[in-house]
Amino acid sequence: MSKVENSTRLILGSQTWILLAIMLMMAVLLWRAALGRSPREMLIAGLHAPIQLAAVALVIAWLSNRAGWAFAFLALMFAVAVWISGHRVASTGRWRIAVIRIAIAVVPVAALMFVAGVLPFTALAIIAVLGQQIGGSCRS
Repeated sequence: MSKVENSTRLILGSQTWILLAIMLMMAVLLWRAALGRSPREMLIAGLHAPIQLAAVALVIAWLSNRAGWAFAFLALMFAVAVWISGHRVASTGRWRIAVIRIAIAVVPVAALMFVAGVLPFTALAIIAVLGQQIGGSCRS
C-alpha cells in the first residue's frame, strides 16, 4: 500500500463536496419537518462548520511539532468548555462550577495517562486525547 492509501486523511474530491451538500440538504429538511424551524438556521450552521473545522485543523497542523503550545491550545479549549458548560447551567455565575466539574473529569485521567506512559508527550496526541476529554466533559 502506498503512503496515501495508509493515511487517515479524508479524500477531498468532488464526491466529498457532493456528499456534504446532500447531507446538509437532508439536515435542513429534517430541521424543518421535525422541529418546524427555519431552514436558514441549519444552512448557516452547516456552512459555518467546515470553515470552523478548517481553521482548527490549520491551528492543529501548526501545533503538530510544538508540545508546549499544545497545552496553551488545550487551555483555550478548557476555557471555551467552561464558558459553554457554565452557560448551560445558568446565564451568569456558574462558570466556577463548570471549572471544577471539567477539571475533575480531565486532570486526574490526563495525569494518570502521562505517568503510566499511555499518552505520548507529542502535540497531536495531547490535543487529540485531552481535547476529546475536555469536549466530552463539557457535554455531560
